Amino acid sequence: MNKKNKKGWIKVTEAVVAILLISTVLLIVIKKENPLEDTTDIEIYNIQKAILREIQITDALRAEIIGTSGEIEWENLMTETPQTKDKIQGRTPANFDCVAKICSPSDTCILPDGVAPENPSGENIYVEKVMITTNLITYNPRVLKLFCWEK
Repeated sequence: MNKKNKKGWIKVTEAVVAILLISTVLLIVIKKENPLEDTTDIEIYNIQKAILREIQITDALRAEIIGTSGEIEWENLMTETPQTKDKIQGRTPANFDCVAKICSPSDTCILPDGVAPENPSGENIYVEKVMITTNLITYNPRVLKLFCWEK
C-alpha cells in the first residue's frame, strides 16, 4: 500500500514541475514581445515626461507657452518662447535629438518634414505631449509636443 502512495506523489510532483516549466517558457516569450521593455524606450519616455512636467509646473514657462498664438515650429521657438527652448535643450541627453512643437488642441500637431532623420532605418521617434491650458490671467489652451530620437 505504501508503494501506491509513493507513485501517486511522484506523478503529482512531475505534473507540478511540468506546469512550472511551461509557465516559465510562456513568461519569457511574452516578455520578449513587449516593445516597451527596452531600457532605452523607458529611459527616453521618462526623460520626456520629466521635461514636459517641469515646463508644465513652472509659471514662467507656462505663461510663455500660453502667450503664443498659432502653431510654433522648433525653429521659431527661440524667438517666441526662448526659456522653453533652452529648458528642452538643456535637459535633452547627449545621445538624443529632441524638437518641440506648440499648437492648439484642435490641430494635428505633427512633426514637420525635414526635422527628423531622413532615413530612420529602424530608429524610433518617441513622442510625448502635454496640454497647458491656463494661468491666473489667460485661458489659451496649447499643446506642447516633444519629439525625440537617437542620434
